[in-house]
Amino acid sequence: MELLSLIIPCYNEADRFHLLIQGLLEFDKKWASPYELVLVNDGSSDSTGNLIDTFDTSGFQHMKSFQKVQLPKNVGKGFALRAGMMTARGDFLLTLDADMAAKPAELIRWREAFDGELYSPERIVIASRRHDDSQIDAKLLRRILGNLLNHVVRLLTSLKIKDTQCGFKLYPRVVGQRLFGELKEPGWAHDIEIILRAKQKGIEVISMPIEWTHVNNEKINVFLDGVQMVFSALSISRYLKQEQNKVKAKEALLENGP
Repeated sequence: MELLSLIIPCYNEADRFHLLIQGLLEFDKKWASPYELVLVNDGSSDSTGNLIDTFDTSGFQHMKSFQKVQLPKNVGKGFALRAGMMTARGDFLLTLDADMAAKPAELIRWREAFDGELYSPERIVIASRRHDDSQIDAKLLRRILGNLLNHVVRLLTSLKIKDTQCGFKLYPRVVGQRLFGELKEPGWAHDIEIILRAKQKGIEVISMPIEWTHVNNEKINVFLDGVQMVFSALSISRYLKQEQNKVKAKEALLENGP
């Protein structure tokens, strides 16, 4: 039986930590299979680190193991996820946000959609809030700006995926650790780089519907961080093309000789 790891980056989540616990308890009751929990404290300045250190796992029937990663300083969501990815021991790794805007129990619907064959070593499955079957509870302005951002990302990169930024993503461990091991983008735009790298390597990426609910006190400013993400998307696209050109040049040199 495959072991699932839940990887959750946490940055100043003390006021919303109860939502994380509620979402995990709901998942534990419904999933009914062994899983691992990995909580990453991304250098929080509030009591998040202490809450992770004192996290009580006694009420979780199916949690096989609990791992905590305490980063000494804030490194950004991308690098925090990388730390969790490299720590996880599951066969498949689910990344999700601490506010439980998308709850881990959503995997049950995904599993049913795949006729029980959710796990595949050759594909990444990602949540899309732009999927026709998704159920989204979000403010109108956030939806508009989010749609605009995703449209700009598709224009600036070779990606056709409608929503790259939802944190709810399922990776085979070997694939996830390889992609995150190469990651250069530390912040919110890391998703763009990960999916672009997957595309370059010929890894299948499937978008699935999600039930997603906006949670107050979110850490991202859709407008300001969205502008920064546009510049990050340009930078990511540029250096990945440079990397790919170097690989092609090296392969050509090996094939043709000096």
